[in-house]
Amino acid sequence: MEKKGLEFEARQSKLRDWSRVMMFRYGWYIHFVFDDEDFPYGINFHTHGIEDSFAHPDLQICFPIPQEMAHLIFNAIVGEIKKGFVFKAGRRYADIIGGGLSLNFIPVRECGRPLLRIIFTDENGGSCRGLLTNQFTMTGK
Repeated sequence: MEKKGLEFEARQSKLRDWSRVMMFRYGWYIHFVFDDEDFPYGINFHTHGIEDSFAHPDLQICFPIPQEMAHLIFNAIVGEIKKGFVFKAGRRYADIIGGGLSLNFIPVRECGRPLLRIIFTDENGGSCRGLLTNQFTMTGK
């Protein structure tokens, strides 16, 4: 049992070190959390550091997409934030990620901190023929 505790602490230490490096290099980083029962689809992809570095709420995706795609989406949005753009909850944003998808944001909480959850909608603001409606449920803790 003691060995497992040491292994866990070593992984946590490595994660903390990596997080510090990412904050120093980029001003933000992403956590990919799977099997999180507090969030839709068990997915909780979220950022850290955007609030501190760019005075904008951190972001979250709760939709089952590949990590690489989530990373590209976060990068596109953070790129706009770095230019001074401020995303607001309840507004639809077209032409950020392409593919006929628009983005909307809803305010949520994750581990007690406020985030903007990215909601994917079609070009008319609909929930992509009902496929994405679970994105709106559950707001975490």
